[in-house]
Amino acid sequence: MLEKTGLTVSLAHLALEELIRAAAVPRSSFYRIWSTKEDFYADLLVELASTSETHDAMFFSGTRDAGYEVIEKHRDMLGTQEGRVAVLREAVRVATRVNFDHFSSSISWRTHVTLVASASSLADEETRSRLVAMLQQTEQRFIERTAEFYGDALESLGFAFYAGASAELLAGLGAAAVEGLAQRRLVS
Repeated sequence: MLEKTGLTVSLAHLALEELIRAAAVPRSSFYRIWSTKEDFYADLLVELASTSETHDAMFFSGTRDAGYEVIEKHRDMLGTQEGRVAVLREAVRVATRVNFDHFSSSISWRTHVTLVASASSLADEETRSRLVAMLQQTEQRFIERTAEFYGDALESLGFAFYAGASAELLAGLGAAAVEGLAQRRLVS
């Protein structure tokens, strides 16, 4: 059976009646918006993949704050190239650790990873397309926010990118490394 369908991730453990009760809405209101539980689950998956001011599985502002804190703490070292390199290394070390620790224990990040891993296994093509589009949008927003941080931080230290390199490339590579390590931590 699994050879035919593959392994799927299920939301069957979410009892619809309990969700309606927890939301404190009339049952009729729920079914006016979603005619089937599959429609609700499809919208739920897309919502889980999205970002907002209160939910962002991809970007952790504490990472940015930790990096800037290191730079601010060592302002006295920024007068020389050697000092700027030392501050950059320390800022990267501290911020990476904060980022790694946050995402290793983040439920919303684990949910995001699950959505990425399982998106292609969704049977409904429309839901799959919507989910993939939202995941791509979330990833793009993360890259933009992280690249802005990297660009600003490096500029404040007096560094610039070599031709062909960019803050966006660095953000993507850094994310891949940290996410890979965090995923490995989940299974180790």
